[in-house]
Amino acid sequence: MLRHTRTSLLSCVVALALTSCSREAPPVGNASVEAKRDAVEATFAEQAEAVSAGTGDSIRLDETLVTDLDIANLAGLDDKLRRINLSHTDLTDAMLKRLTRCEQLEQLRIASPRFTDEGLAVLAEMPRLRYLHLVGSPLADGAVPHLKRLTGLSALYLDGTEITLDGKRELRDALPDTHIHFDGGHYRGDPGADSHEK
Repeated sequence: MLRHTRTSLLSCVVALALTSCSREAPPVGNASVEAKRDAVEATFAEQAEAVSAGTGDSIRLDETLVTDLDIANLAGLDDKLRRINLSHTDLTDAMLKRLTRCEQLEQLRIASPRFTDEGLAVLAEMPRLRYLHLVGSPLADGAVPHLKRLTGLSALYLDGTEITLDGKRELRDALPDTHIHFDGGHYRGDPGADSHEK
């Protein structure tokens, strides 16, 4: 009985030690999927603080809903932030305008059901912007004149918009050197169709 208790206790200690060490070891096989699923996403404010401290240059939230209130955390980051990736937002055109003050911003991926065609006009105020990905916005052909002005873009992704085939053609013709995706697909003649890692 004592031997069984010692063996059980030793097994528990070993299991506990392995569990506490597993966070520090690089994930193997399916463990990386599990680690991603179990990881707690840093908040907008925490990521903004890292950018402010110089330990990062991007903010990425895949799970957390970002609202206009979160954008207040960008104070003091206008010359430090290079990438923003927000998968779930309720941001308005006014907050898109606020993002234009991020003068070093090169990459913007943002999903918002509240952006309007007219609200995209401010994107022209972002001369360093090279990669733009707009997801799930009710944009229509009225957005095309504003998007056509973004001649410095290397890549443009538009997913879940209401831009018509004519609007897509107009945009494609206006930005012949830009890698463009419409709802996850290329158009014929896309200069970046072979280089998906943009």
